[in-house]
Amino acid sequence: MDLDTVRTFVAVADAGQCQEAAAELAVTQQAVSKRGAELTIDGR
Repeated sequence: MDLDTVRTFVAVADAGQCQEAAAELAVTQQAVSKRGAELTIDGR
C-alpha cells in the first residue's frame, strides 16, 4: 500500500463519493476506483 492509496481512501471518506474525491485529488474516477481495489486486495 502506498501513500496515494491512503490519501485516496481519506478523500473518499471525507467527500462521501468517489467522483468528488477524484476531483479533489485531480485524478480520474477510474484511478480512485483502482486505488480502492488495491486496498481491498491488500486487506485480505
